[in-house]
Amino acid sequence: MQALGAGKSWDNMSCVLRLLMKHSNMIYGYQDHDLVDKEVRESGITYVFARPARLTEGEAKAAKVWEEDGKGVPLMASMSRNSVASWLVDAAESREWDGSAPVLTDN
Repeated sequence: MQALGAGKSWDNMSCVLRLLMKHSNMIYGYQDHDLVDKEVRESGITYVFARPARLTEGEAKAAKVWEEDGKGVPLMASMSRNSVASWLVDAAESREWDGSAPVLTDN
């Protein structure tokens, strides 16, 4: 699991959030996500990178799956931890999302 803003989704994350990430120690987490992304893709192994928007508490809801670049994801988009967990189990049990890094929301 990564986060909205990792990889190709960085450019489509809100400029306010990019500014916050760039000028705080949170940037180190994003740099790490990007390095892991590069290494895993180059390794040839089967992978799925889930990139949820802001994590919240709450019940599991159906996920809205966005393209890898996160284009169009609203500024206040979020996803409950339970929704992410449910989506990850579904992704692990199928091949539908193999080789992808979708951005996820549930609101």
